[in-house]
Amino acid sequence: MMRLFFCLLIPVVLQAQTQPALLPEECGGGMIRRTDRYQGRALSGYMNGGAELYHEYGFVALYVQEVVMPGGEEITAEIFHMTSSLAAYGIYSISRHGCTGVDSSLVYVCEGPYQAQGAAAEYYLRIQSSTDTRTAKEIRLTLLRALLRRLGQPQITLSSLFRGHTDISLMCGPLGIQNGMPDLEDLLEGVEGYVVQARWLEEDKGLLAEAAFHRPADARAFAERTGFPAVTGTVRVLPDREGWWLLWTTPLTVRVLHTSERGGTPEKSLHGQSVTRQ
Repeated sequence: MMRLFFCLLIPVVLQAQTQPALLPEECGGGMIRRTDRYQGRALSGYMNGGAELYHEYGFVALYVQEVVMPGGEEITAEIFHMTSSLAAYGIYSISRHGCTGVDSSLVYVCEGPYQAQGAAAEYYLRIQSSTDTRTAKEIRLTLLRALLRRLGQPQITLSSLFRGHTDISLMCGPLGIQNGMPDLEDLLEGVEGYVVQARWLEEDKGLLAEAAFHRPADARAFAERTGFPAVTGTVRVLPDREGWWLLWTTPLTVRVLHTSERGGTPEKSLHGQSVTRQ
């Protein structure tokens, strides 16, 4: 049986929520044909695979709506209620493969073939259409914007390591790592409590990641897998891993760099200040 790792990203008590589903007046004259709600293990019946990833991040409920637009375009809106903004952003961040940004005013929104997706408050949003015409794309973004206006932007705080970037992936369990950054999967095997933020470097030069562990025992387990104790302030080369470096910045936070760039400066990438290399 697969063991679930729940992302400890949130307050446990949830406050009263704004209605997450699309309202009739937001559908541009379209007709909401049905609205369904899924909770708990019922998500597996709807998705037929992949539900455990959502549970790993912290799933509360899914609202699914079918909307028929005036021109006959069929739209499916999926509103995943997660346990926090960070959890909603995490699902969005590892689900946007082949998805490109829309414009600078919609930071956590992207568009791909037949769908648009985004994060709003503690919701991960996915709007899908039956065709991929220009009209269909406009409808998807119109509906997504309506939900964003009403639900609000996600309130998230990312590491200062990634200040100024919005293409950060956030992972907090083995399924998230497998989907978002399999390069670190073996190093985190057997570690139970962590949140990893990662960014792929420009021009395919590798990746930069920061892992924050929930407990000292989690940090020690990771350190044992790397072969180095969690000593802060020293950049180390990972043995048997060409181009891999790590730096503990606190007893519970480690940064990892994988770069194919020859003669680079890992200290600058990892910490931005002078440190000792061993």
